[in-house]
Amino acid sequence: PGNGLLTINIGSVESSTALLIVQDMFGKTVFESSAKVAAMHLNLSDYAAGIYMISLEDNGSLTTERLVIQK
Repeated sequence: PGNGLLTINIGSVESSTALLIVQDMFGKTVFESSAKVAAMHLNLSDYAAGIYMISLEDNGSLTTERLVIQK
């Protein structure tokens, strides 16, 4: 659980089309950004408390992790 301030360590991004997507539990995309650096700093503190899914799409592969925001 966190307050919405987070750093995502991506490592090496294989393509210039890598995409970071944050979705709420209903599948609605609430944040989307190209991922071109090894670490991204996100401020999701304005988002409602709840469970979100963070996905990284890169070169045909998809990695998804769960994020819990507590207030």
